[in-house]
Amino acid sequence: MELEGEGDRSTGRLLQRITDFYKKRGFLDVEVTLETRGDDTDTTRYLVFHVVEGERVVVTSRSYPCFRPEDARDLHDGGPQSASEIGGEIDSFLQDDLPGADLLRNPDATGLDRRLGGASGTHGGSSPSPVDLDPTATYFEDSYESALEHVRDLYRNEGFLHAEVGPVQLGEREQACRPDRAHGVTCESKMSLSIPVRLGPRTRLWDIAFSGARKITETDLTKAAELKLGEPVSTLALEEATRKIRVAYAQAGFVYADVRNTLESSPDSWRARVRFDVTEGEQVIVRGIVIRGNRHTHDDVIRARMATHRRSARARRRVQLDASCLRAPRQRADSV
Repeated sequence: MELEGEGDRSTGRLLQRITDFYKKRGFLDVEVTLETRGDDTDTTRYLVFHVVEGERVVVTSRSYPCFRPEDARDLHDGGPQSASEIGGEIDSFLQDDLPGADLLRNPDATGLDRRLGGASGTHGGSSPSPVDLDPTATYFEDSYESALEHVRDLYRNEGFLHAEVGPVQLGEREQACRPDRAHGVTCESKMSLSIPVRLGPRTRLWDIAFSGARKITETDLTKAAELKLGEPVSTLALEEATRKIRVAYAQAGFVYADVRNTLESSPDSWRARVRFDVTEGEQVIVRGIVIRGNRHTHDDVIRARMATHRRSARARRRVQLDASCLRAPRQRADSV
């Protein structure tokens, strides 16, 4: 229950902790109740958790209806091109998120007792067998939601901006199944999952626009972004282009410039234009460099290796004149 790092110790939170522990191991029908022993006046009270584990539920298969492999051809940035590759991405995520992907596992206690001549081998006793946990055969709703979001991101980075992956549909058992052990009602211990995958149109970059850019020309900003028109739109590439534009401004002295991108799709979602909204801020000029703490290295040696240099007053005036020249054409165009 990780009580040492848990700030919320309410009964509901503690019950949820234990329930999630079991469900992450495939016990979807687990029942956990809490009994408090002791009176309000007692100095010590006991919380007693009653656990009915139920049968462990195993995922036997997964299917991906609506997925068309021909729509996923020629992918280059990690998007799955087949149903098996989709399953591989989900499995890799589950192995990182759920218990059971250990290199070493406990042996079967019954077989080990027989080999060593233990209780079960000589006196007919029984030992509990360890649960063979397999994350890829376990259904835990939160982990699957994260895994499907991971697959969506992979397709969106390939230009399928409207890709739909999921929701998970449970086969051979109802998600709302509630076993009633008193009346002999049980739920299916094996289940198949159906995960719809619809990629939709593949959006390609058709145009690049800028707003708020005054001190650096749009041509130079387009070169800095390094985006290619006609290529599928990649959300990762857009974020990287945004970072490169910020770097271009920082190298020009606008270290506080803010750049954000907005993607505008055509009505049919086959083409898109990205617009970079720029807030340039003030240009920062280095007027002095102070070096301290260099007991063994001379100042000139350090200054020779610095990429930042102090500008003279004449150079600062020239920068201001250049900036005013860049602004003038923009103002005349706006007035027209």
